[in-house]
Amino acid sequence: MLPEIIEEKNLLSEASFDSLFSTRSKRRKVIDLLRSVATKMGFMSEPPYSKLNLIRSRSIGLLIPNLTNAFYMEILRGIESVAIKSGFTLFVCPTYLSSEKETRLLNDMLERKTGGLIALSSSGFNQKALKKVCSFMRIVSIQSDIKDVDNISVTDEQGMFEATNHLLELGHTRIAFIRYDNNISTLTNRLAGFKAAHGKNGIPVDESMIFSEHISSSGYITAKALLSSKKPPTAIQCTNDHLAMGVYMAASELSIKIPQDVSVSGFDNAMMSRLMIPNLTTVAQPAHEMGETAAQLMIKRIIGDERAKPRSIVLPTKHIIRDSTAKAYR
Repeated sequence: MLPEIIEEKNLLSEASFDSLFSTRSKRRKVIDLLRSVATKMGFMSEPPYSKLNLIRSRSIGLLIPNLTNAFYMEILRGIESVAIKSGFTLFVCPTYLSSEKETRLLNDMLERKTGGLIALSSSGFNQKALKKVCSFMRIVSIQSDIKDVDNISVTDEQGMFEATNHLLELGHTRIAFIRYDNNISTLTNRLAGFKAAHGKNGIPVDESMIFSEHISSSGYITAKALLSSKKPPTAIQCTNDHLAMGVYMAASELSIKIPQDVSVSGFDNAMMSRLMIPNLTTVAQPAHEMGETAAQLMIKRIIGDERAKPRSIVLPTKHIIRDSTAKAYR
């Protein structure tokens, strides 16, 4: 039946039946023709192709490092609140910073024809896969190193400068800095803020007091070794509240009091920072607003704002002084 239909529609003029699928345009014509014939014969309804694409595009994928970080969860809630109100489905995809898993998840999104991708705290180490996705899907970055896409970030360097300056003003000169072993710009900017505060106060940075933790670590092991050393720091500045919690655990095990024996400062202002005893001094990031803003940008892109130039939105941080920091005891 197919050859007769092809001949009747003048789909081919001189080529053989075997060449029907030799080019993309011919394949598209055959598919459209089969869809039309099947509809006329009562085998299927005929949803307009544009509507079919719209249905498929009303979904957003979220690449997220893990589902245990409270700061990430608050961003997720912000994204979800906007997506649900706008009638979009959100697919949450934890990568655990695995390049292989990220590649598989990105390919899955392409196969599902996901409308857009929000990448949270991605270092962009999987450039080949991301480049492929950029050709077919809208992307919004939250504190990620992805070029030429909409990006949401905060004043990381300024926030860490204020946190470190606070410790220096309290008389601390031996300050340990705990971060993750990831070269994402968010973390390098915070390290820059840490060093800038030392420079402003005329105090040299002790590079031996800068430590990098694996993303799966809580900061506990490094903190325990530091606090058990012969010359422990008088203060510990962490690049997020999750690492600060690990410091609290180590201090508790060693019967070291916070802030009497060591001051501790975090970054994020996650909910747990207000529940830790003593309450954690930290730097607040507008996590929920970051998620909402990313979702709003993504939905605008999907609905029709595709050709607008990529936007870079920087939200302010705020230093919050609580009970975990005090004057240096020595």
